[in-house]
Amino acid sequence: KPTVVIVPGAWHLPNSFSLLITELTQRGYPCEAIRNPSAGANPTDTNFFDDVSNLQKKLRTLLDNGRDVILVSHSYGGTVVAHALKDEAELAEMQSNGRILSLVYIAAFALKPGETVLEFNKPVDREAWSPLVDGVLPPPEAELFYSDMPQVNQYKWVKTLLHQPESVFMVPAEGEPWKCLPSMYVLTEHDKIVYPWRQELMVERMGNDVQIVRLNSGHSPFLSMPGKVANLFERA
Repeated sequence: KPTVVIVPGAWHLPNSFSLLITELTQRGYPCEAIRNPSAGANPTDTNFFDDVSNLQKKLRTLLDNGRDVILVSHSYGGTVVAHALKDEAELAEMQSNGRILSLVYIAAFALKPGETVLEFNKPVDREAWSPLVDGVLPPPEAELFYSDMPQVNQYKWVKTLLHQPESVFMVPAEGEPWKCLPSMYVLTEHDKIVYPWRQELMVERMGNDVQIVRLNSGHSPFLSMPGKVANLFERA
């Protein structure tokens, strides 16, 4: 089976995907969540493009070794994927051995070129959502990320999150890889971070070729319903 590579959203580390990885591994999928270098970083040392190059390096290693890949992005991770795959000629060269079989977006940003995460997803009260301190944003409240989970689990997982340099949300989007690769969008219908209507807008702009799956979940279904999310990979 193909290797599943997961690109986390902002603030999140690979361990946030441990339940999903367990489910996928039990189904026979080799699986790995990468760490975005910007998570927990000093904004003067690490930026968005470090996340992009980190993903490109991981993909090249797998593809050069003949591995086929399903590439998954959550939230902010969608912009990292788009930048990493923006050059179609480079993408074709990258796939000379293994192939990227499909993209799976889980409540992920699929922006038009020139848009930024910060502007597209601007909350009504940004300071209350996550106050800026010395160029970094602490994680928003647990209820926003994990609204469909028991409170004790919300607190458990939010404690694993790191701060995030604000600058990663201000880089204009480039690349629309869903136009050249089979893609699935997992729309989280009770999301309090990327509101469902914003996800609907992105899906509409992605075009009719994108497969849409709707989950009765908050922003993090890989934690609240990992089995259901894992089942989707048979369709991806």
